[in-house]
Amino acid sequence: MEMFYVILGIVSVILLLLLGYLVSGVVNLKNRIDYLESFLEDTDRRVDIENNKNQEHRLNLMELFDVKLDVNEKQILSQLDSRLDKLDNKFKTNVASGIEVKKALVEIDVIRTDFDEFVKMYRNQ
Repeated sequence: MEMFYVILGIVSVILLLLLGYLVSGVVNLKNRIDYLESFLEDTDRRVDIENNKNQEHRLNLMELFDVKLDVNEKQILSQLDSRLDKLDNKFKTNVASGIEVKKALVEIDVIRTDFDEFVKMYRNQ
């Protein structure tokens, strides 16, 4: 009978130690689960913050690009207007001075003489 009580005491001590180990394991597991949940929440929060920063950066770049595009468009249009004005003035001065008209008349005379020679040659055949 004494042996039974000794074995029962040993088994009960082992069961109490296993129960304590099991309880500490459950508590540690619960603590790890809580830590992982808080880690996931922090990670989600950080990802959201980075996404917002990236989106703001992209919007700022788009606005900057739009401003630069407007500036470039204005510069191109002003330069084009300037060049067209210069060309228009040059054309007006050439026409007003008669240089272009004289060139056109000379070309017409050359074409007329070439045509007359062609007609004479055709009639001679």
